[in-house]
Amino acid sequence: MSDADDWREPRPVRIANCSGYAVDPGYHMRFQAENGPVDFITGDYLAEFNLGDIAEAMAAGAHPGYAETAWDGIEQTVDLLAARNIKLVINGGAQNPRGLAVKTQELISQRGYDLKVAYVEGDNLTSLVQEQLLRGELLPQLDSENPDIPTPKDALALENTSDHPVVAANAYLGAREIKVGLGLGADIVICGRVSDASPVVGAAAYWHSWTDQDFDCLAGALVAGHLIECSSFVTGANYSAFYEHDLDELYDLVHPIAEVSEDGTCVITKHQAGKGFVTADTVKCQFLYELQGNIYLNSDVNAILDDVRIEEIGRNRVRVSGIRGAPPPPTTKLAIFYRGGYQSELLINACGYATAEKFKLYEKVIRNGLRKHGVLDQFDVLEFQIIGTPEENPRSQLRSTTYLRIFAQASRPDLISTIPKIANEYAMQQFS
Repeated sequence: MSDADDWREPRPVRIANCSGYAVDPGYHMRFQAENGPVDFITGDYLAEFNLGDIAEAMAAGAHPGYAETAWDGIEQTVDLLAARNIKLVINGGAQNPRGLAVKTQELISQRGYDLKVAYVEGDNLTSLVQEQLLRGELLPQLDSENPDIPTPKDALALENTSDHPVVAANAYLGAREIKVGLGLGADIVICGRVSDASPVVGAAAYWHSWTDQDFDCLAGALVAGHLIECSSFVTGANYSAFYEHDLDELYDLVHPIAEVSEDGTCVITKHQAGKGFVTADTVKCQFLYELQGNIYLNSDVNAILDDVRIEEIGRNRVRVSGIRGAPPPPTTKLAIFYRGGYQSELLINACGYATAEKFKLYEKVIRNGLRKHGVLDQFDVLEFQIIGTPEENPRSQLRSTTYLRIFAQASRPDLISTIPKIANEYAMQQFS
């Protein structure tokens, strides 16, 4: 809508989640739009692993650069967005937010709707990081200033730009430009790598006209976004007491909704339709998810969590309050993706008696073979992990079976392929 200010009302804004992971299907977006009143639908599609994968595939011409499940959701939902005046804010643009925005605008034009699409970029710092590394400048690692945490050797591998070239580098942006886009009249905002909760923060900040200094309000919205951004985690999927429920309650779970008030407090809920449940316990479980301490860092605000209150106020309605805000840190997170090498795993099972001794023997066999081939000391990681404990006096072969997992990482594929070769070479010299 062009006159966005007339669209807002002096009430809590209802923000529904449609994705917390790249593989969440598009029908979750449609479900949130068609099963009850919402003002915004937001979604997080990005994680450290898929940003790097998308970048490599895009560079090879094998990927459009954006989350294809985000496009699937838009195709399924755009009619409802237009009919019900719902705004959409997602980070499904991944490495190509402009591409997804253009494709979305084309779809809107084809269907004859008067919707505006904005996109947020600026997170992609790949060229800048590559240039810095070529000059010998290494960016500080997340824990490099903490003397109690040793720097992992893999964190320094990207200094070797020939063996470990950087394929992507994305900064975690915040909600400011989302708010700007909405203020300019956008109905759909496609982002690259903004932080998981930023779509919710941006939607709430726009709705309530918060400034960048309304830290308590922003912090409340940050926690609201944190609670709903992981798909169905807060509606039962990330719930430690799941075993107390009928298992039929715990699949096909719907995604949550946050009702964010002007003061930043929120109510976590869900549509009446669909399975799942929102209780104080499910909210507490998700609240603790991925927190690094009592201060939750974000590009827009720091949320101080010392006095959080989580209380049920009705069926599938949980109020969250007591969050205080502080200015954001002067830096933001930067995820750098580089080609680290190759890895493999080989699973070997054993049953019957003396399984621990069988696995010890098998490890000696593999290590001996690798030593004879002159490659034992060339692996970055080589672990022999015993999985499971055999049942005493088992009544079946399955109940006495455990596994040995041989996990390896190396800089070259030929080193990795040596392990199955050794396993075959000595296959008849140990237990079967």
